[in-house]
Amino acid sequence: MLLEKAILIYALPEARQEAVRSALRDYPVIFVSEDKAGLEVSALLSLSPERSPARLIEPMALFHGLSGHELENALSALRASGAGISLRAVTTPTNLGWSGHRLQSDLSAERE
Repeated sequence: MLLEKAILIYALPEARQEAVRSALRDYPVIFVSEDKAGLEVSALLSLSPERSPARLIEPMALFHGLSGHELENALSALRASGAGISLRAVTTPTNLGWSGHRLQSDLSAERE
């Protein structure tokens, strides 16, 4: 069963996590370490056991189940935290089956 709402933050250095946790205190935040980046998004949202590790290039935030208003608030809070997370996305039926690595690759390609 997937969590109803969550914000997944990928590859954020531990030193910057407290600022993000504080800024997003109204939302469930899951910090995804590089060793869990190979997991499918749906596995992370269902807290399934980990599989293969993967390396991420930069921090990334993935928003799941937030309303439009909640998403706007969360994005504002994230920007205000100074975490410098420029890769951001919302979950879709398609990307729930992707790993964090694939998601980051796709977002990076879209940005370019």
